[in-house]
Amino acid sequence: MNIQPRSQEHLRCVVNSSMELLTPEDVSELTGLSVETLAQWRSQKKHLPFLKVGRLVRYDREEVDRYFETCRVSVSQIRRQK
Repeated sequence: MNIQPRSQEHLRCVVNSSMELLTPEDVSELTGLSVETLAQWRSQKKHLPFLKVGRLVRYDREEVDRYFETCRVSVSQIRRQK
């Protein structure tokens, strides 16, 4: 079955009404990654999960946030000398 969205709003309803969908440009702006890097990651099927409906590529905001939480590097507290 091939469902073609009538509009961005229709796509949101088809996928999941509670899901916040981001464009590659949105993700680029949020993360500082280039749109080209995101495209390479998609073609390699690495890092960020994405949705593809027809030619539209979208990212779930929760998945983007979750992925970048896994990238967090913990550092120890610096002690002040007296």
